[in-house]
Amino acid sequence: MDKMKCCSFPKWGPDYMDVGREDGCDLLLGRCSNCGAYWLNVFQDAGGYTGYEPVSEDDARTILALPWGPELKSFMKAWARAHM
Repeated sequence: MDKMKCCSFPKWGPDYMDVGREDGCDLLLGRCSNCGAYWLNVFQDAGGYTGYEPVSEDDARTILALPWGPELKSFMKAWARAHM
């Protein structure tokens, strides 16, 4: 996890979705306000850690379509294992 690297001037947009917690980290799905690329903001208050993981359009659509609850939790757990 690192800084956003999607375009010349990446910037976390004002609209985001809380998609839960995984491995002690809070997860927020958002977009770059300049180019529209999806990112997952991963942060841990206790450790003062924050970083970003890119999210594909297909994965973002899936995350946005899933209802809050066990299905989203299961998808995010699998996603985190594959990408973080």
